[in-house]
Amino acid sequence: MIRYDGRADALHIHLGDGAVQSQRELRPGVILHLGAHEKFLGLEIREASRHIALKDLGRLVLGECAYRGACKAVLEFPKAVNRADYEQLIAATQADGWEVAPARRRVQAEAALAASAPKALLFVRRKQPA
Repeated sequence: MIRYDGRADALHIHLGDGAVQSQRELRPGVILHLGAHEKFLGLEIREASRHIALKDLGRLVLGECAYRGACKAVLEFPKAVNRADYEQLIAATQADGWEVAPARRRVQAEAALAASAPKALLFVRRKQPA
């Protein structure tokens, strides 16, 4: 399972089942999650938007949503989102078969972005086959 937490700007990649028994920092901001007997369970990347392009974070999250069969998703971003990154994310999202939700919600997201609000939101839904 892949999950991006926009409030914490952290990408969580869970690959194994079980409770996390310990953590190891591979390098600053990259944390391994280990279970019993040092079994690798997952990975956490803190300040993910500094290491991974926003459009790629969006693609990871929406890929996971599609895998689970979800038809709607909300992408939440850290405060430091610039207009160019936001537009690239929209283009990548649409190229991957998602569409940005209708005007009202996009206006809310763009207003939050313009006001340098703590987060910007992008509401998307899976395109329906023709």
